[in-house]
Amino acid sequence: MIKNYKIVIVDNSKCVTGFIEMLLQDMGFENIHIFFDAEDAINEIIKAPPDLVIVDYDLSVINGLALLALVRRVYPEVKAIMTISYAGELRAVTNDFYIVEKGVYFSKYLYECIRKIFTNDI
Repeated sequence: MIKNYKIVIVDNSKCVTGFIEMLLQDMGFENIHIFFDAEDAINEIIKAPPDLVIVDYDLSVINGLALLALVRRVYPEVKAIMTISYAGELRAVTNDFYIVEKGVYFSKYLYECIRKIFTNDI
């Protein structure tokens, strides 16, 4: 059984958030919070830190990098995965967070990133 990790998804696409939510549920996660804009996500994250933030780079108002910077100022230990429409491959960025391209292998790479982040518990 997976611990009750708090996972926040931030993406302005209902299709993408729904897909990520289903993947997480299939992996056994239940404490999933979905937001379609950065402002609502920040307000939730300030209340209580998540264990993982999955954020799209291409958000309105501020981008995913700016959102992660704000989160990390308050909670530097929060794990993160950034999804983007163009990357070419999965890679770690300065060992700080993963980038996953929304392409053919999106579900595979996203699953692998989540598994690596929670490797001792899955």
